[in-house]
Amino acid sequence: MKTKWLGLVVIAVGMFATSCQKNWTCECITTNNGSQVGSGTTTIENMTKGDAKVECDKGDGSLGSLSTDCSLK
Repeated sequence: MKTKWLGLVVIAVGMFATSCQKNWTCECITTNNGSQVGSGTTTIENMTKGDAKVECDKGDGSLGSLSTDCSLK
């Protein structure tokens, strides 16, 4: 009986661990003095939500009056 429970626990943990990784959409919006001048999306594949957010946030930045803000969708 304990073997059956152990087997079920192992399967459940395996399913939970793999279900945390999925594809995410990163949306970036570029503005110039507050007015939107561009946008785009990128797919981030096979990552946890936390790792995908870190990857998406790498697109944030500014140069003069241009500013890009990226967020995970």
